[in-house]
Amino acid sequence: MKVVIYRRTSTVEQCLSLAAQKEKLNAYCGLHDLEIVADFSDQLSGKDTDRPGFQQALSMLKAGEADALVVYKMDRLSRNVRDVLDLCQLCSTQGWQLHSICERLDTGSATGRFTITLLAALAQMEREQIGERVSMALKHKIANGEPVGTPGLGWRYEDSQLVSVAEEQKVLHEIHQLHQRMTLRDVADELNRRGVLTKTGKSRWHASTVQYVLKHSRFAD
Repeated sequence: MKVVIYRRTSTVEQCLSLAAQKEKLNAYCGLHDLEIVADFSDQLSGKDTDRPGFQQALSMLKAGEADALVVYKMDRLSRNVRDVLDLCQLCSTQGWQLHSICERLDTGSATGRFTITLLAALAQMEREQIGERVSMALKHKIANGEPVGTPGLGWRYEDSQLVSVAEEQKVLHEIHQLHQRMTLRDVADELNRRGVLTKTGKSRWHASTVQYVLKHSRFAD
C-alpha cells in the first residue's frame, strides 16, 4: 500500500518535533509494509486544516497517487472535531484510508472510525478549555487595569500606562491624510516607497495593515 505521511507542530505546543514524528512514522510504515511515496509537514496551529503541507497531502490522495494518509497522532491533523469528521467522511467517499499511530487506529474498520470520532471530540474539548482559560485570564487583567495586547500605532505601555509615541503619531497622521485621496492599497504602496516601518518593525505594508491601523489606532489628545 502506498501512503503519504504528514507531520505537524507549532511553536506553542509541547509535542514531538517534526524529526521525531518522522522517525516514528517511518518505523510504523516499515513494520506494516507501507510504501511512503510522499512526506509533508507544517509548522502551524491545528485550529483548522488550512495548511499548505496538509492540502498537498490531500491533493495526492484525491488524485489516487496514494492509498492512505499516516499521522503520528490525530491532533496532528486538526484540533477541530468538525475538520476531523469531515476528513473521515472524505477518505470514505474517495476510497483512501487514514492511519494514526498513537491511537493505533485506521478508517479501514467501523471500530476505528467510531473511536476516531471520539478522540476528535476530546481534542476539540481540550482546545475549547484552553480558550476558556485564556479568556478568564484576560478578563482578570482588564478588571485589574493591567495592559492587554499590543497597543495601536502611536502608543506604547510605560508602567502599565498608555503613552503616545511622537514618531508613530506622525505616521498615523500621514496615513489618515493619504487615505483621504488614496485607496488602502495605494497608501500601503506609498508607505513602502518611503521605507516607513510598521508597528512591529516590518518593512512591508499591505492594504490590510493600513485598514487595521485606521480602525484601531487613535490620535493623542
